[in-house]
Amino acid sequence: MKIYISIVLLLLIGCREDITKPNSDYIETIEDHETTLYSFPSGNYYYFDFSKVTLSDFDKDKIVSEVRNNGITLQDVWYKGYSGMCIPPGSRIGMTVIVQSEFVIRVETQNSKLTELGFVQMVSPKIEDCAYRVLHHKYH
Repeated sequence: MKIYISIVLLLLIGCREDITKPNSDYIETIEDHETTLYSFPSGNYYYFDFSKVTLSDFDKDKIVSEVRNNGITLQDVWYKGYSGMCIPPGSRIGMTVIVQSEFVIRVETQNSKLTELGFVQMVSPKIEDCAYRVLHHKYH
């Protein structure tokens, strides 16, 4: 039953396109980085180092707030959450695998404060393994 509910929820999430939240300064989309080659815009990229936190301690929104409270201008945030299953779009079958969390940000300018917040600078941004449903916040 849990697998069935998980599949239904993932299919519903995968159906969303642009979602503008009231009183927000970003547009939220769900993107597929797996089926076709995803092209990240040029910029300064950092990924969050999950090896230094437990998943139960990780709060994406809290990290975003900390970044912004440190005067760092976010341009984009991409997040793929941890999962024990990967379900390709249009499939009714989920593959039992460990899908690691990934959290990538694009910022206006490089900032050493980001390393204190748990980020590592990256040259070639990417979201790997089962990246069919990646949450993207595009700031304006």
